[in-house]
Amino acid sequence: MSFALPAPVDLPWVLVTVFHQPTAMLATLLTVAGIAGILFQPLLGRAIDKFGEKNVLALEAACLVLVCGGYGFSRNLFSERTAFLIASICFVADQLLMSVNMARSTYLKKIAVHFGHVTPTLTMSVSLDHVFSITIALLGGVIWSEWGYEMVFVMGAGIALLNLVSVQFINSLKDAPTGPRRFSRASRHQASRRRGTGSRSCRAPLGRERSAPHLEPE
Repeated sequence: MSFALPAPVDLPWVLVTVFHQPTAMLATLLTVAGIAGILFQPLLGRAIDKFGEKNVLALEAACLVLVCGGYGFSRNLFSERTAFLIASICFVADQLLMSVNMARSTYLKKIAVHFGHVTPTLTMSVSLDHVFSITIALLGGVIWSEWGYEMVFVMGAGIALLNLVSVQFINSLKDAPTGPRRFSRASRHQASRRRGTGSRSCRAPLGRERSAPHLEPE
């Protein structure tokens, strides 16, 4: 379970409007994040295997709290140059943390009842995430206009804290095999009967297989 954050949508706007950076700087930071992601994602996969999805998702939520705090208040606490450096690091960190979605996907795969449930559920989650992201981004724009961009990141940090709390309620499946649960033979038999196939085999009994007709020579 997770909640959409308004902060990632507003990160580029802060760099452009607050720190007065050109769009070329955004392209540079995105390139740096892309190169760093090549090294980060394999390490993330190993961390998920070793520590489990629950711990990885909790760490992601805690990092997002720091990212929102650094992005929203660095300019108020540090010099312009230091604040921009902190904001750039937060921007790259936020781009890397998007890869943590793989932990949600692997957790879903572990708890899925059937393989066929995984893809539709992931598709629905992406759709819902887009809906909530757009809605909260609009709310973030209103908050920015009324109370300043800092409050947007306060709200983002609050949502990240909700993520951190919600992660504590999921089961730790670090040692569980990746894949749908196995059913007993009785459950599989009952499911096959509901589909109308029953437990009857379509093959002929052993030793009585059909053979091609034997044609006597004329």
